[in-house]
Amino acid sequence: MNKDHIGQIVGVALFGTFALTAPVAADTITDFYRGKTVTIHVGAGIGSGADIATRTVARNLGKYIPGRPTVLVKNMVGSGGLSFPKIPSRAWLVG
Repeated sequence: MNKDHIGQIVGVALFGTFALTAPVAADTITDFYRGKTVTIHVGAGIGSGADIATRTVARNLGKYIPGRPTVLVKNMVGSGGLSFPKIPSRAWLVG
């Protein structure tokens, strides 16, 4: 065997490996999101431009995520938007 044949064999082996594992990965993502709720936080008041844009995207976003989760928009009004950046620090408490 020369180097070209070894490269072809390795290429076919890698392609076969990825082709067989891709459907399994898609099923796990679908199972993960099925029946769950995805919450999008907006750091502006209800009816603002950011709120309307986020709600427009959220209305159809669930269709494009495997498992079709429910998508909610939550407004975090207060302190001129300064309460919004604190969400990631509290996210682990919610679980």
